[in-house]
Amino acid sequence: MDSELAIAYERLVGRVKDVVLSNAPLGWEEVVLTERFLYRVSEEVVMAKSVSGEVVNFSISHECDLDEIFDELRAMMYERGKGAWFTVEFRLSRSGRFSIDYDFDNEPEWAAPVVPESYVEDLERFPREPENIPAWLQEKLDAVESSRREHRRWELRGGG
Repeated sequence: MDSELAIAYERLVGRVKDVVLSNAPLGWEEVVLTERFLYRVSEEVVMAKSVSGEVVNFSISHECDLDEIFDELRAMMYERGKGAWFTVEFRLSRSGRFSIDYDFDNEPEWAAPVVPESYVEDLERFPREPENIPAWLQEKLDAVESSRREHRRWELRGGG
């Protein structure tokens, strides 16, 4: 990562940290923010663990533009041919220590189903070489292609 990119990365990570700190509930010891992303689709889950060990979910204010920050971070981290990450886990402790894990390969664990076309759009935006397309993603892409072929056949037969 060149120095200009590294500075931009640190700035974005700093913004995530600031957003989490400004939205964390009272008495928290650790916050875990999980963000799942595709092009034009995102979902976040934020949990705080208290000093007593209680875990609570909480929301980040939409005014904080967290999706925008992660969208920019995802585009910045895109690796030509390898693709972009699907899930990021940001952990922040009260001491200020944090860690970030990016998952480029595993299927996101969405709370609600995501239409397969969203994966096609994501791959168009962040292309991957065939060897970097996980089997689960290839299955979704194949299902969309099969559906599109079926729709074209239906149109050619005069339906629609």
